[in-house]
Amino acid sequence: MTSFDTTATVDRVRTVAASCVLTVAVIHAALVQPHLRELFYLGVLFAIGTAGLLVAFAGLLQSRTSVLSWWLAGLVLLGMFGGYLASRTTGLPMGHTEEWNAFGIASVVVEFVYFLAFGAMMWLRPAHGPLP
Repeated sequence: MTSFDTTATVDRVRTVAASCVLTVAVIHAALVQPHLRELFYLGVLFAIGTAGLLVAFAGLLQSRTSVLSWWLAGLVLLGMFGGYLASRTTGLPMGHTEEWNAFGIASVVVEFVYFLAFGAMMWLRPAHGPLP
C-alpha cells in the first residue's frame, strides 16, 4: 500500500490552477484591444482583469502559502464569469450584448477547472491552517 504524498499532490493542484489562471489571462489579454475599440470601459475591465490574473499567477508560482493569490484569482475569475454571462443574457451597461463564442466558452471551462483546483486545495489544507 502506498502512502498519500500531500506535497506532490499540492504541487500538481497548484500547477493546474496556475495554468488555468495564465490561460484565462492570455485569452482576455488578446481581447483587450478589440474591446477598447468597441466599448472603452469594457476594454479597461479586460485589461484590469488580465493584470489581476497575472499578479495571481505570479503569486501562485512564488509561494507555498499563497492564500491571497488563490483568492485574488478566484475573485477575478468569478467577476469575468459574471461579466461573460451578463453580456450574453441581460446585456452590459450601454446596451452591450454579445453572442456565445468559442473563446468565451473555453474561458468558462478553464475557470471551472480552476475552481475545482481551488476546492481541492481547500480540502488538502490542514483544518483552519494556511494553504500548503
